[in-house]
Amino acid sequence: MRYTRAGQLVLSDSMMKIYQDCGTRFWFNYLENPEPELQPRLAAFEFGTVIHSMFYDFFKRRDPDLKMFQSAANFANVFRGRWFNIDNPAKTARGRSKAPILWRSPDEKERLLNLGYKICLDFYLRNIEIPLSHLLVEAYFMVNITNEQNGRGYALQGYIDRLELKNSHQPGSYQPEDLGKALRESRPLFQRQEEAGYLMIIDYKSGTKMVPPAALQLDTQFSCYDLAVELLYPAAPRQFAVENVRDGSLIPTTRGEGERRVLRERIFKIGRSIEKEQFPLASNMYKCQNCTFLQQCSSLQQLANRKGIHPEDLMRASSPVVRGQRKVPSLFEWKNGEITGVTDEQRLARAEKLRHKPTQMSFFFGQEEHEALADDSADMVHDTFIETVAGSEEWQPDGESSNNLGEWDQVQAS
Repeated sequence: MRYTRAGQLVLSDSMMKIYQDCGTRFWFNYLENPEPELQPRLAAFEFGTVIHSMFYDFFKRRDPDLKMFQSAANFANVFRGRWFNIDNPAKTARGRSKAPILWRSPDEKERLLNLGYKICLDFYLRNIEIPLSHLLVEAYFMVNITNEQNGRGYALQGYIDRLELKNSHQPGSYQPEDLGKALRESRPLFQRQEEAGYLMIIDYKSGTKMVPPAALQLDTQFSCYDLAVELLYPAAPRQFAVENVRDGSLIPTTRGEGERRVLRERIFKIGRSIEKEQFPLASNMYKCQNCTFLQQCSSLQQLANRKGIHPEDLMRASSPVVRGQRKVPSLFEWKNGEITGVTDEQRLARAEKLRHKPTQMSFFFGQEEHEALADDSADMVHDTFIETVAGSEEWQPDGESSNNLGEWDQVQAS
């Protein structure tokens, strides 16, 4: 987790979705992170990451003379090479060994190789005639949302897979250095409400199952995009869609002020819960499917049962956070997904005395939860919010450069 220089907790849509599914998984993923080199990498996740990187390179074209940009076959063959090497031993940016990929079947790698080759081939043919000047790809954004009444606020970060200017009269360019030029020059036209076309915000999906339109309408990711684009390009008409990269089909969706209002309430509610160090267990077992921390979670709950402590109190004792950073080592010693020891018996004793009431994560709230929710809703009705785009001097972590931003949230980035 990170805080801005102004002290605002930085959240993303993926972080909030993980927290809503299971606060304990959020704790494991963003705070405890036990034995990261042993956490298996999911093949579908790795496949989507490589596909996104291919699309990013296609539009960036840092070296446009490379052979990979000369034909669709050459471009697809680059994917083939990257995918061949996907499970080779490698190091992370911090020098740690990467975990092995979890293949679901012996032929999964070969099947995804053929699928990715076709996706990249078709993608090249669909997009080679689109002016680079009318596009932005993997556009990073950070938005400050501050309650004017009490000064409390949070920052929302994310990446927009593709932002395209449609029906524009701006001249087109295929030079990589002009990437996004037409969008930048159209910003004042939008503000003056002159005819300048509209923006198309696209999110790539490489999975086998596409999100149904009704479910897509509820997806909070596009609400985050809508809020960011509203600030970056005021008054710009915009449309939203998911692109199925397997066949290039688009599933449209819409967003408006109602969705942005719900998003603000969601950000503040989840942000306050995280700052209170509330990490509730999943409300039902279905949310545990495909979780990579099942073994660690089971070990944590077994220790809590032996000590007579609620797991949430153990998590609070292990990971006290100051400005998004842990100031003390983990309370637990981990080995092969199991807790093998406790590093600080005094902190454990303090956890035994906490006896906090477990945070309820179910829709079936108790009376106290209903009252707290009603108070929050009543406050939000009268609150006013100041929303601004964070400058680079605000969102750079202390002591880090902007080159490290991609490491903030790998789930969102890919």
